[in-house]
Amino acid sequence: MRPNDLNRILTAVISACLSLLPGSIFAGAYDGTQINADLNALSKPDHITLTWSADPATTMTITWRTDSSVKSCKVEYISLESDSDKMSVISSVQPRAFKTSAADLSSGTMNIFTTTLTGLKPGAKYIYKIGNDKNEWTNFHVFTTESQDEKSANTFKFLLFGDSQSGKREVPNYDNWHTTVQKAYHANTDAKFSINVGDLVETGQYYQHWNNWFKAVDGVIDTLPALVVEGNHETYNGNDSKSAKPEYFVGQFNLFQNGPDGLKGQVYSYDYGRCHFAVLDSQAQEESEDADGKADPVKEDAFLKEQAAWLDKDLAAHRNAAFTFVLFHKTPYYNKGNRTNTLIKKVFCPVFDTYHVDVVFNGHDHASSRTYPIFQDEIMQNSSEGTVYYVTGRSGEKYYPDLTKKVWDAAFFDPQDQPDYQTVELDGRRLTIRCFKQDGTLVDTYVIDKDHPEKNTSAGDLLPPKFHTAKDNPVIGADLKLVVYGNYAAGSSSKAEEIDGKIYVDILSIASSSEGSYDASARTLTIKEKKFQFTDGMLDSKGSKVSIDALTSLGFSCRYDAKFAMVFVEK
Repeated sequence: MRPNDLNRILTAVISACLSLLPGSIFAGAYDGTQINADLNALSKPDHITLTWSADPATTMTITWRTDSSVKSCKVEYISLESDSDKMSVISSVQPRAFKTSAADLSSGTMNIFTTTLTGLKPGAKYIYKIGNDKNEWTNFHVFTTESQDEKSANTFKFLLFGDSQSGKREVPNYDNWHTTVQKAYHANTDAKFSINVGDLVETGQYYQHWNNWFKAVDGVIDTLPALVVEGNHETYNGNDSKSAKPEYFVGQFNLFQNGPDGLKGQVYSYDYGRCHFAVLDSQAQEESEDADGKADPVKEDAFLKEQAAWLDKDLAAHRNAAFTFVLFHKTPYYNKGNRTNTLIKKVFCPVFDTYHVDVVFNGHDHASSRTYPIFQDEIMQNSSEGTVYYVTGRSGEKYYPDLTKKVWDAAFFDPQDQPDYQTVELDGRRLTIRCFKQDGTLVDTYVIDKDHPEKNTSAGDLLPPKFHTAKDNPVIGADLKLVVYGNYAAGSSSKAEEIDGKIYVDILSIASSSEGSYDASARTLTIKEKKFQFTDGMLDSKGSKVSIDALTSLGFSCRYDAKFAMVFVEK
């Protein structure tokens, strides 16, 4: 048989297999039925996942699972541009036993296999299949390596997904995630890879969630490499509310191993085209918990600072990238109620500022929002002056009722009615990010064109409506706006004012925005059962306002923005 004949036959086989996927992956909602002892694994390989752990142009990493009866597997693959009619073979791939943890609600053992194909041709399409020692084979699957053609260098698209979790620990329903990822993939078959920015599943140490998550992406991540980010839910135990190391996450995704010791597979970086991607782990609180579920503030700080030091070196080595992206789960510029991440902002953001990261992609808050360019926590006019923080929304079942557009947001979309996803396209030094609803409705477009900045998405009129007229005047002025948890405090500018050279803010506004209370007679502010006692010299003469210096001394994050005449307060 001639090579071209083989290729035509294989292409027809693949097309036939792929055509069956959209309607046959699964039907109906999951009811949370307990899984059986072998974790629903069979001898025939499934959960087939493509990732990269080395050069995307010449390698592809494949991971899959079987039940524990399978002792070895092999992969057969060939390029559709090959001049040979013989499949290449990776044989005798050995398993790693994967046993559920004691904290899981189910128990059992399965095998995880992983191998990296090397010596591949750049920009080539390959087909592959996986077989076990029982001579059971999967269908053909297909993947494409990164092109190194100079004409197409840095011209590519990838898919971006926010939290795909089910929303309920007891009911691992991933129907919505299935619909989102399948529609996104079939609407963007030219995408080169996908990224999930964390909280892939509701309960990371409860394997039924992973079973259903993988079933939902069948036909996608066996074709499109998945570069995943760990979220806080990846650390959650199945039988209690405590957290642990994300063993299931790390055990099932074979990613670049160039992060800090102890965080490999959770923190990593890679290049694609002329872009640089760095992935961080924002779960300082969860991964510093002791046996009683209490986080250690010292360990939290060290956990983040170790990554910041690693990131500093990583970005310094990639200063010439056309675009630089950083991805992690918990966002410094949130849009959910009063859930802040001030330590993450304090430790990570100065590194972004030093190297002018173009876009930081986050999840966690389940709304899609895009900030103005930000530098040193200040809103800037142009993308050349700061970093844009893009929160990716939700691709799964879970949504929040308390999402709001914050003062730092240039665009905001609350996906209450249906999930959303993003496409990110690179064309040389032009970046285009689009946000779509699950049904394909376009809700936001953002463009950075470094060669033609006049084509950039305009920040429009700066927020708020005008610069402070006394920007360089030592007298602060009386027209201050109080911003608590990113939202303007209700009422007039009297919520914040300058008194004898100090800035004071309204205590009741802070209490109500924090879902707390204030006892004026006892001069005590209570937020989430924690009490803050005000002493002499902290309050104004009426006892209704407190100085931001005093709040800072009590652990609040406060900042006066002279450019916009705003006073920021959060806890």
